[in-house]
Amino acid sequence: MRVTPPSQSSPPVSSLLIFRPLLVVRVFRSCDPIPIVLIDLELSFHEMENPFRSAPVRDPYEVLGVSRASSDLEIKTAYRKLALKYHPDTNVGNAVVSEYFKEVAYSYNILSDPDKRRHYDTVEFEVVYLQPHLSIVDRMSEGTSLVIETSENGTDLSPDDTGTIEEMPEDTILSRQTSVNLVPFIGQRFVSQDAAYEFYCSFAKQCGFSIRRHRTRGKDGVGRGITRRDFTCHRGGYPQLKPSDDGKSQRNRKSSRCGCQAYMRIVKRADFDVPEWRITGFSNIHNHELLKSNEVRLLPAYCTISGDDKSRICMFAKAGMSVRQMLRLMELEKGVKLGCLPFTEIDVRNLLQSFRNVDRDNDAIDLLAMCKNIKDEDPNFKYDFKIDAHNRLEHIAWSYASSVQLYEAFGDAVVFDTTHRLEAYDMLLGIWVGVDNHGMSCFFGCVLLRDENMQSFSWALKVRSLVGIFGHAGPSLWVKLP
Repeated sequence: MRVTPPSQSSPPVSSLLIFRPLLVVRVFRSCDPIPIVLIDLELSFHEMENPFRSAPVRDPYEVLGVSRASSDLEIKTAYRKLALKYHPDTNVGNAVVSEYFKEVAYSYNILSDPDKRRHYDTVEFEVVYLQPHLSIVDRMSEGTSLVIETSENGTDLSPDDTGTIEEMPEDTILSRQTSVNLVPFIGQRFVSQDAAYEFYCSFAKQCGFSIRRHRTRGKDGVGRGITRRDFTCHRGGYPQLKPSDDGKSQRNRKSSRCGCQAYMRIVKRADFDVPEWRITGFSNIHNHELLKSNEVRLLPAYCTISGDDKSRICMFAKAGMSVRQMLRLMELEKGVKLGCLPFTEIDVRNLLQSFRNVDRDNDAIDLLAMCKNIKDEDPNFKYDFKIDAHNRLEHIAWSYASSVQLYEAFGDAVVFDTTHRLEAYDMLLGIWVGVDNHGMSCFFGCVLLRDENMQSFSWALKVRSLVGIFGHAGPSLWVKLP
């Protein structure tokens, strides 16, 4: 069966999309060629002259200029030639060419998909509605891999290169439907590489994969700097073989890379001396399964801890909270469900471990220097410390001027509480507290003890230490809390 287009007076699709969808009725095969019937629904449409489009819907084979027996490679080559010739970037301001480019892309969307092409070859046009809101970007996101690649000089594709295009496997798994505003398209502009990376990262997260920075052209600080950047799927490429050592045991960990060809390429251009980055290549065809929304957030690229969250985790760790308590508290603060934070328990533990690995050789010296500076500014500030046999800080106790005054007034009974620990340094934190005339707690001072033994507590509770800090002998009654 061949498709017979309507008369020349039929309105083009560009005008139909403005007012109302056009109903196309499916006609089954028969002995005689039967034209497709177009029902106008008794609506008037504005005419638009378009030399490229003589009918609202044309045969995709006719649009691409190929036969029904053409292979996938021939269809792809024909699409590339037409797309490069009628691309909006090379025909700026030409609305007619832009409409024809959309028709070419829509035809390729049908013929490039094996199921759609097989269905079209079997029953021709089915009952479909041309949706007014469906743009060319929507159709590309439904399964068409953009294969146009332009360069700084215009294009990377020459007529001689069309015969070397590699075929994509037919069983490729495409991404799920995404928002129109998040789908990359050829010619899209960005102010910087980072802006393009963030945009593609958002698109990848919605589709179910993550990205990584790949090869570049140029080098920062040399000549024009980096002029091209490729972003690829996190499963792109192949794992590198590591030399095996029979004497050492290795982890049996499978690589996630499987040679995925999904990518986005950006090129740096300077129009009117204003540098910008444009998308010149994009493919969203994957050879692996895409993750669900509740799985994609567990990819390392999306398990990030913001600066504010790092500060709060550090504060919680200093307060002696466990990792699970931190996560539960942050879930309540952010109002998210259990286990829905943008990071996991392992990420928090790794962050805390990185804090512990910081060089602390000079921390004791810095602490003593800080106490000395406070003492110089406030003579009533009191502190005392002890050095071990290796000239390292073993214990330190301190009290502020206001605490000394409170001790002089309400120091008849003192409680020494050692409930808390400083996990970062594995030191015991002891505090002296009391009660004033109104029944309110009074803070008298603090002490850090290296070991939790009799010698450490004896040093903290000695009268000479208390005299050195508080200025007179200790109270008549001591209560020690475990």
